[in-house]
Formats: sequence, structure tokens, C-alpha cells
Amino acid sequence: MEKCKVLIVGSGASGLYAAYCLVNQKLTSDIIILEAEDRIGGRIYTVPFNDHCIDLGAQWIHGRGDNPLWKFVKENNISLAEKANRDCEGIFIRTDGHSVPLEILEETMDYLWSVHEEANKFSRDPDTSVVIPQSMGHYIEEKFQNWLENDKKSDNEETKTWRRQLFNWFIKFEECDTGCDSFYQHSCISWGEYLDYGDDASFANGYKSVLDKMIARLGNDVQINLNHRVTAIDYNDDLIKVQTANGKTFQADHVISTMSLGVLKKYHESIFNPRLPSDLITAIENISFGAIDRIKLDFAEPFWDLNDPGLLIVQTEDKLISDISRSNWFKHIFTFDEVNYHKNSLMGWISGNAARFMETLTNEDIAQDVTDYLQKIMQKYKADPDWKLPKLRQIIVTRWNSNPNFCGVYSYRNQDSDAKGIVNKDLSVPVYVRGYPRLLFAGEATDAEHYGTVHGAMSAAAREVSRLEAFWKNNQCSN
Repeated sequence: MEKCKVLIVGSGASGLYAAYCLVNQKLTSDIIILEAEDRIGGRIYTVPFNDHCIDLGAQWIHGRGDNPLWKFVKENNISLAEKANRDCEGIFIRTDGHSVPLEILEETMDYLWSVHEEANKFSRDPDTSVVIPQSMGHYIEEKFQNWLENDKKSDNEETKTWRRQLFNWFIKFEECDTGCDSFYQHSCISWGEYLDYGDDASFANGYKSVLDKMIARLGNDVQINLNHRVTAIDYNDDLIKVQTANGKTFQADHVISTMSLGVLKKYHESIFNPRLPSDLITAIENISFGAIDRIKLDFAEPFWDLNDPGLLIVQTEDKLISDISRSNWFKHIFTFDEVNYHKNSLMGWISGNAARFMETLTNEDIAQDVTDYLQKIMQKYKADPDWKLPKLRQIIVTRWNSNPNFCGVYSYRNQDSDAKGIVNKDLSVPVYVRGYPRLLFAGEATDAEHYGTVHGAMSAAAREVSRLEAFWKNNQCSN
């Protein structure tokens, strides 16, 4: 049985950064990391692709300035791409092949984005008389309907139809961006609690660049065990006993769990002994965890406008069918983005139940459905019945939700958690045993201001390292 001072569950951004901080601050190097996958990185996943690389997980640095990830990047001289990966940029095309009229597009999207920004007031406005809407979806829809009925009442029916269809596209974008199954479930209070650091950036050589810098600092001092999925954590005694699926047992003074909220939701009852405190369980069960996937399509040649690359798909239907099936799942792909360094590639985004359904299909079935879909749209758009989609050379599909080591992508607060007064911070409360912080929790879902991001995962890791540092200092037991 191996023993250590600090055992970290998970080698994603939060787990590795916790180890990095412990070593870099010379607090301890007596650390073991247990990783369920056969690789490090967690929801950071960079793979080789067409003589370069491609990110299948995190792909943006969300903001600069005081963003802790940005500071890490600058301190370590990590190379950045000349431009950030494009995000929902390109040409809006309706599924019947029509381009969205430019004036209607700009006016409608400008208004929707203004409402998006205005929603910050629900967490930042000190006026307690402000009525909190039921959800972000309800709030934006109500504002949009009022705008149509008052400011745009002179619109003809065709223009109103365009605006409603753009509204539906925008809701789909918001759902995928925030990770929620439905924007009509997303908390309005948490919306403005998220700290925005401004313009995004991307890496020249993928997100793996961050992991490489962390691993280089850890050197040989920290033991990282891959293919060690944690199945039991017993914190009854002074030393915590941790068991893995491959039959190994470890002991530690402290355990920092960076398991995703999705994993905690599914397995907390079977993993922890004794069962976790009731307040922590309530937070785990009430804060939501979303499903988002990417479909990377590599064609023989581009068929989109290279001057404004990307295809944003607007549906003609008023509401997409919620009963997802093989005949309609692909209609929930709302954008195909250009991919940095891969001029022949597009990246489709899909979320919620449509993403979960897609994960049940083979790559071959997904490729067939998506290329048929694009063929029909582009044939109408080009008004050429003989037009053919270029050959699809390769498809890469993520399956974050069905992977038992993740069970989704990242967290979001719903209106039910708001009603119960449950916040992300409730997931960060450590478990003390006879006065010792034995079990600590990090990961993006535990960060109140940066949830859903890599820098949130890093902030949470730094928070728990600071907690241990203060405890060791006060108890004169630091290394």
C-alpha cells in the first residue's frame, strides 16, 4: 500500500495545477495523482491532426488580464495562435438555402446580444426589488417578444419570421455555450456572477501546451498513475484509504478530488465512505452538468467562403422536435466553425439530449447524417441541383457524456438550485475529520466566478492548496 501526504484524484487542469502549486510553492512534493484515463488532461484533450494538432476538449483562453490561466500562459511564455478559434462566425444560411437578409440579421442579433449583456444585472444590481425571471430563456424570450410587438410592430410577416428564426438560433447558441440542456432551465442569478475577462485567445500548439508546462515543473517528484480509476474513498480514519478499479490501494493525509460534477452525481454514493455530508450531497444533486460535443469534419477541399469561413444554420421550423431520433438529431447542430490551422475542416457543435443521442451512433452513421444534411442545404443555397459536397476525408467525434470518467462537460446552475439557495461555492466545502481537512474538492464546478472554464478549474485548485497551506502553517505540519 503506497502512502503520501496529498493524493489528487484526476489529472485534468485542476488536479495538475493543484500539484503544480504544491510543488512550486515548496509546500510538498509528496504527492500521488490517480487518473482514470490512459492520458493526462481530463477535459483538455489535444490530439495530432493533419500535420498539426486539434483540441477535442477545451480550446479557448476565456479572457486575459486577471484571468489566472492568462497569467500562467504569460509567465511560462506559452505560444499563442495569431487569432483565436472562430466561434459562431461565418455566413448565416437557412435550411431552405436562403441567406438571412443582412439588415435583419444585424439588427436582430445586436438586440439579442444587448439582452445577453443586460442579464448581468440580476446578480450585480443591489436593488433587491428587481424581480428575478424564471430562467435566462424566459427572460430573453420575454424581452424579444416585447421588442417585436413594440419596436418592430411595423415589420411584415416575412421579416418577423426571420427574426423569430434567428431568436431560435440564438437560444441554441446559448444552450451550447453554457452547457445547459435548455436555456429555460438556466439560472439568471449565476449569469452575472461569472467574471468575464474580455477577448478570447487560443494556443498555437493546442491546449496541451499548458499541460506540458505543468508536467515539466512536477518532474519526477510527483507520481502520476494512469488507468487508475478511483472506486472507493474511505475517510473514517486519520489516513484516507483510496481504492482503484485495478485493485490498488493508497493512503494519504489529504485527498483533493477533482472528479467532474458529472462523475460525482453518478457515483458519489458508491465512492465515499462514510457518505458525504448532506449539504454537499444536496449541492451535487442540484447543480447541473451539461452535455456538449464537437464533430470535426475534414474535407478534401473547402466549400465555404474562405473570406468569411463558417456556416451558421438557421432552422425553418418554429420549434425543433424535442423527441430526438436518427431523422432529426443533426438539426440541433447550429454552427459549423472554421478550425485554426486546418483550412479544409469544419467543427460542428451540438449539445443537450441531441448530443447524448449522437453519442449512441457510430462515426460512420454520424458522417452519413451530417454530410447528407450539408449536401441538401448547400445544394439549395447554391441553387445548383448538380452540386456535390467534397469528399469527407476524416471525422472525429467527441463523446464526453457517455465516458464514465467525465459524464459530461461542465457545470451550470439551474433555476431550482437558485430557489433552494444552492451555489457553486457549496461544492467546495471540505470534509473535516477530527479537525483535519481530509477531503477537499476542486474542479470548475466548485468555482463561483469561473465555472465551466479551465481557469475556473485552476482557480479552484489554487484555493484548495491555499486551504492546505494555511492548515499546515497553523498546525506546524508543513514540509
